[in-house]
Amino acid sequence: MKSMPGDVTRLTEALVFAADAHRNQRRKGAAQEPYINHLIEVLDIVARSSRGANSEVLVAAILHDVVEDTPLSYDDVAKTFGPRVATIVRENSDDMSLPKDERRRARMAAMPHKSTEARIVKMADVISNLRAVAVSPPAGWGADRKLGYLEGCRQLIDAGRGADQVL
Repeated sequence: MKSMPGDVTRLTEALVFAADAHRNQRRKGAAQEPYINHLIEVLDIVARSSRGANSEVLVAAILHDVVEDTPLSYDDVAKTFGPRVATIVRENSDDMSLPKDERRRARMAAMPHKSTEARIVKMADVISNLRAVAVSPPAGWGADRKLGYLEGCRQLIDAGRGADQVL
C-alpha cells in the first residue's frame, strides 16, 4: 500500500502523543528501555502484517497501552484520533481495577470476540513482549517464570488465530 501524506502525519501525531503520554515509563526488563520503543515495535509488527496497512490500526498499535498505563482516557484518544482508534485501544485495555489473575482470565476470554483489528494489535503486542522477555527479562525472572509467561502468550495467540495470516 502506498503511503499517503495524511497517513504519515497521523502516525507522527500518534507517536508524539504516545511518547508524551509514556514519557516517564520504562520497559520492565533489565535494559530499562524507554517505553516508546515497545510501541514502535508493535507498530512495526502490525505494519508488516498482511492486514495491518490501515492507518487506524497502525495508530491504535501505537496507542494500545495509552489508556491502560497513563492518566489518558478513551475520550482523549477518540477526540484526537477518532472513535475507531479509541475502540481498538479499548478492546486491548485491561481493567486495571481487577487483580492480575482476573485480568489475565478476562483477556483470554475476550480474545476470540475482539475485532480483527484489535486481535492483530494484541498479537503484535504479545510478540513484542515475548521478544523483550527473551532479550531483557525483568529482574528475578527465572526459567520457570519465563516458561509460564511463554505458555500464557501461546494461549493468547491461539485464541486470536485467524485475524492475520502473517501473525
